Amino acid sequence: MYTVIFNYWRRAAFLFLLGLLLFCYVGFPDSIAYQHNGVGRPIGFIDKQTFFYLSVGIIVGLNLLFGVVKSQFEKIDFQKLIPNNAWTSNQEQLKDLLSGWFNAIQAFINTYLVFALMGLKSINLEVEQNLDRDYTWFLVIGAVVLIALIFSVPLKILFSNPPKN
Repeated sequence: MYTVIFNYWRRAAFLFLLGLLLFCYVGFPDSIAYQHNGVGRPIGFIDKQTFFYLSVGIIVGLNLLFGVVKSQFEKIDFQKLIPNNAWTSNQEQLKDLLSGWFNAIQAFINTYLVFALMGLKSINLEVEQNLDRDYTWFLVIGAVVLIALIFSVPLKILFSNPPKN
């Protein structure tokens, strides 16, 4: 069930991210402020076209990389890797769990990038491009959630048994 939900979330977030990137490209000024000093004044700028092509490359590259890693994980024989684990006797449940896990990580990263792009858009809407809000909490929460996602399934495989059907 979670595999299907995360799969749709991953796809929807990817499409929304690409659509938002196109929308931001139209609305961004020619120079995008991405770095600010301690007072909130912009000190680092990037050209709009450079930002767009770098962003598309990173977004598509990350999604392709996750797809390749996910397909390689599905080929692993976990019976040989961890022979005394209850999950290895239920290969189908293990593959569903891992597939849902990869989809969840990818969906979270795409959603995180959507919010980061929306924050960058709000900063660059103003003519002065000042950083008037503190976005440190956004980085911390994103890192904590990503670390929790990364470690959740390996810990579940090591310390729990698969559910009975």
